[in-house]
Amino acid sequence: MRSRVGALAFVLCCAAAAGCDGLIVGISAGSSGLVIVVINPSVLPRPPMVYPALATFSLMVQPPAEDVSIENVAVRFADSSGDCGNVASYGAADLNRMFGAPAVQKGGTRAFDFSVPYACSPAAATQMSARVTMTTRSGRTLESTAVATIR
Repeated sequence: MRSRVGALAFVLCCAAAAGCDGLIVGISAGSSGLVIVVINPSVLPRPPMVYPALATFSLMVQPPAEDVSIENVAVRFADSSGDCGNVASYGAADLNRMFGAPAVQKGGTRAFDFSVPYACSPAAATQMSARVTMTTRSGRTLESTAVATIR
């Protein structure tokens, strides 16, 4: 029960920090609890009309009652018609180079800072999603997706 209260507190703190506008949190349930992924800020400012545009954000991860290692982060941008066709994928080697060991200990929270270029026209992009694939210490794979609005 305490882990659920902690998870709820984490989401509420992130919502307060982000101003709640456009907050879509990825929550995946597993046998050992919830894994929560949040994009902060939840509303990304529209970049100037330069190509490629750059989205700068933190991906905040709170694992369940088990240590996790981030294996892959896939960032996708969309416009009003759907996918912009641009996916930035960061595998385990990329994440190790960027952050050292991309591990998050049970009961903890870790922020991963990204600056991701995207090929959509900056005027057209309306949404960014991040799909995070994690492996638990016991070998289970967890996946969670969070979404941010671009305005």
